[in-house]
Amino acid sequence: SSTVPAALLAQQSTSLAGTAKDEAKKPFTDYTVRARDVRAGSIAGTIALDTQGNFSLQGLSTQNYVVELVDKNGKVVCTEGPFDLSK
Repeated sequence: SSTVPAALLAQQSTSLAGTAKDEAKKPFTDYTVRARDVRAGSIAGTIALDTQGNFSLQGLSTQNYVVELVDKNGKVVCTEGPFDLSK
């Protein structure tokens, strides 16, 4: 197995995509999905659901994330994960 230099690893980015139809109610566009960095606790990306209840968070670094579904009032409806994007 080869070792990837840390500088190269830090420049890699990936995405998380999915559907929240089971957890969100219509209109799905009232909900947002955010990726929370498990280690730092910070939000790494946020995107609104589309009209079909789908989302795709782009440009995430290769970390562990918990995905949070948030309603229009800012309340976390549910969480999934953590997802290890380094694999």
